[in-house]
Amino acid sequence: GGAEQEYRTATRCSTSARTLAEAHRALGHLLQHERKDVGGAEIAYRAAIAADPNCAQAHCQLGDLLLDEHKGVAALSREMVRAQSHGLGKAAALVEPNVACVAPLWRKE
Repeated sequence: GGAEQEYRTATRCSTSARTLAEAHRALGHLLQHERKDVGGAEIAYRAAIAADPNCAQAHCQLGDLLLDEHKGVAALSREMVRAQSHGLGKAAALVEPNVACVAPLWRKE
């Protein structure tokens, strides 16, 4: 589709780390939620984090994806802690509904 192609083009043409990370993050979101391509989404989120380790939203979305894929609260916890350390903090619950459901779990660990 059009949006997917635009995000893929942006991942190849972006010159700043922040823009590159956002392109990968947006691609991951599209792959996860519209294409139901979980593996592709995980790769895209990890590429976003590699491009900009401070991309809190990518950490949050990766944690949410890992939780959805039953990779455990520990995986979510790890990514949510990273998201919080990069400034997303309590706002993480607003990014994805599943995060709000498990937030009490990861805060206790």
